[in-house]
Amino acid sequence: MDIDGATRPLGRPVSLRKDPTMRYIAKRKLWDAIAVQCGISASAVRGWRRVPAERVRDVEIAIGRPRSQIRPDLYKRNPNLDARSA
Repeated sequence: MDIDGATRPLGRPVSLRKDPTMRYIAKRKLWDAIAVQCGISASAVRGWRRVPAERVRDVEIAIGRPRSQIRPDLYKRNPNLDARSA
């Protein structure tokens, strides 16, 4: 408890939690495929909290997910493209 009696939330602070794409990559162990596509080490990929903007295209190719799902904050969702990739 804090001095004022409030309790702290458990787990990582929100800013340090990995985004859904990184959880997807970790669950399916896709670090190596992404590393090969990007020309970097798998440990570098594991260190990402989210896919860097300059790596979105490479990750899209490596994992087969549309960029609008990888970084929705950067790319608007296009229903026509999403339907083709499903």
